[in-house]
Amino acid sequence: MTPPSGVVPHANQSVPRPIRPLLRACALVLAALLGACAGAGQGVRGGREVTVLVYNIHAGKDAGGHDNLARVAEVVRGSGADLVLLQEVDRN
Repeated sequence: MTPPSGVVPHANQSVPRPIRPLLRACALVLAALLGACAGAGQGVRGGREVTVLVYNIHAGKDAGGHDNLARVAEVVRGSGADLVLLQEVDRN
């Protein structure tokens, strides 16, 4: 169903209700981590650098549409990242 002209659907309409609390929790954790890292390396000696990997795994499929989760896992492990954020992770 297309909304009437000039009407923008509410952004949360496409997110299933059971997932909303999980998304909020993830957003809060990410905000806390970013806030904690914001001052890293600014006047603190011996501070530790945090490496972040953001990876769109395209539902674990390669360009040909074949399952490729083993390669995704290999890339994540090989990155040595302290924090890994995966996008487009699907259950099906």
